[in-house]
Amino acid sequence: MAWLGLALGWAGVAVLGGARIAAPHADTSAADEALGVALALLASAAQAAGLLAFAPARGRVDLWSATFGQSLVSALLLLPLALLKEGAPPTAASPAVLAGMLYSITVVGIGGYAMLFLMLRRFPASTASALQLLAPPVAAVLGWAFLGEVLGWADVVGGALTLSGLLLVFRAGSRG
Repeated sequence: MAWLGLALGWAGVAVLGGARIAAPHADTSAADEALGVALALLASAAQAAGLLAFAPARGRVDLWSATFGQSLVSALLLLPLALLKEGAPPTAASPAVLAGMLYSITVVGIGGYAMLFLMLRRFPASTASALQLLAPPVAAVLGWAFLGEVLGWADVVGGALTLSGLLLVFRAGSRG
């Protein structure tokens, strides 16, 4: 049941991402959307694998230090891709950009990891990694609620598939 739940969860994420590729926003191309979706899926799979690999060392390694190391390695691996795709970084930033970066670092980054670490204390690593599948449907709903984005059929269907899959994962975990 857990494997079926994971398959449904990933299918929901695929529906969400596939719709973005099929109908990109006005300022992006289908290729850019496809690259973004592929990198997001790769990152999600890599983080889930990292969580599962970390599980046996949970009591011996400080989670914040391990995460810092993982993030540093990821940043170094992605830097050449970012430079290739976007060119040289800007030399100056507006106060709005700096505020956005500060928010991303503290709330999204540190706050997100703090929530993940709380989940790792309360749930098995496999369940905590499966919960990361909630990010795409939650992002779609937040984009609709706060940014005026359109909540399309693919967002609803993909979100329903993801939630159904996670329900199966939790039911399987509670049974055994």
